[in-house]
Amino acid sequence: MRILLYLLSSCLLLACSEQSRSTSFVFYDSHGVLYKSDSAGTNAKKEYNLAKEPKLVLIATTSAKIDKFVEQMSIIYKTDAEKYQYMYVVANKEKENRSGYYTSSSDAEKLVAGNPFRIFIYNESGKLITSSTNVISSDKLKSHLTHMSSNSVNRH
Repeated sequence: MRILLYLLSSCLLLACSEQSRSTSFVFYDSHGVLYKSDSAGTNAKKEYNLAKEPKLVLIATTSAKIDKFVEQMSIIYKTDAEKYQYMYVVANKEKENRSGYYTSSSDAEKLVAGNPFRIFIYNESGKLITSSTNVISSDKLKSHLTHMSSNSVNRH
């Protein structure tokens, strides 16, 4: 009986820790201004006088030379940010790219979590909608950005 109670309490503790794990992150713009993922959409809406809060696409990598990263960035560049109302952030463990939105190298290391490449998509309020260690195609990216649900998290 004690073993059963111990196992049950361990499972409950694990479930609670998984739910409380934050998916938020901080990032910077090209001027070094700090943003928080859970409030960036609201801030961008005010700052740029947008009709609604943009979503966030975070691309994390250990190196900008990795094929998956290069392919994903090509898709990002071809996907109209204004039409699909999103901002993209680059998290590069190897080197901070300060020409757009970026994370620190140390935060990038945490975000890749042992993978050479990861992509995350957050809704307007900064809640994680989907993440993948594979490239998200143009059609799938547009679909995520157009039909986002804040209640479901999809991991590929």
